[in-house]
Amino acid sequence: MKNFWTVQHIFLGILMDAFFICQITYNINLQRERRLFQVKKMLLVIEVEVNPLVGFLQLKGFTSKSGY
Repeated sequence: MKNFWTVQHIFLGILMDAFFICQITYNINLQRERRLFQVKKMLLVIEVEVNPLVGFLQLKGFTSKSGY
């Protein structure tokens, strides 16, 4: 009977470890998703703020080159 409990204990330990590892990987994936979303948001903000500026600079560069 003692042997039976040892086997159960080992099995339970393996199950707990597996659950713990799954939880860690899930949390890592969740953080990665969140970080990707934040990066995308930042890129969108940069795009929105920089595009008009780039267009303006190109316009100024173009007009000064053509001599107006």
